[in-house]
Amino acid sequence: MSKVQGFPLDLAKLVTAAVVQRSRESGTSNLTTSRGTWTNVLDLQGVYDDNIDLPSEVFQLSNVLEATLPFSLRHLVTSTAYPFLWRHLTNSFGIWELPISPDCENLGSAMYPSASYFNHSCDPNVAKLREGRVVRFVTSRDVQEGEELCISYGHTERKLEERKKVLKEWWGFDCHCSRCTREEQLQTIDHRET
Repeated sequence: MSKVQGFPLDLAKLVTAAVVQRSRESGTSNLTTSRGTWTNVLDLQGVYDDNIDLPSEVFQLSNVLEATLPFSLRHLVTSTAYPFLWRHLTNSFGIWELPISPDCENLGSAMYPSASYFNHSCDPNVAKLREGRVVRFVTSRDVQEGEELCISYGHTERKLEERKKVLKEWWGFDCHCSRCTREEQLQTIDHRET
């Protein structure tokens, strides 16, 4: 996260974009017939993390944005900042330098509300393909009828313990996907045999 003399510049850009989007949606008369992007964002779950000092950063950026944005947008800053940033932390997709490798750079992130409903699996059956600003999700193997479509939330090349630790720390859940369950069972068998 870039900061200018302690100011959370990246967060200010995100909140400004969200404020502008909310303003555009509230100005449309057809929001009653189609759900707006802001409504879709609010539908997402936000995981609150005590280790992230979001309140002080939001307070700091809210003061600056309320003083610098056009008057017509200022009233949306505080009511947008908290709900948007908490959801952004847990629902955004990294945009990585291509080709993806262990040394590639994270270029930024984007939130695609409908894509945030994919659950995680360390053996995913759906792959994310980025084409400019568009992200497509395609099956990466044959999928059985009724089988849940899942993406990977992290580096699946990691060993079981490391994958589970990262998923717990970053996304707040214990992974019990088919791959983790299978690998845990194999570890149990290996420990009994030794």
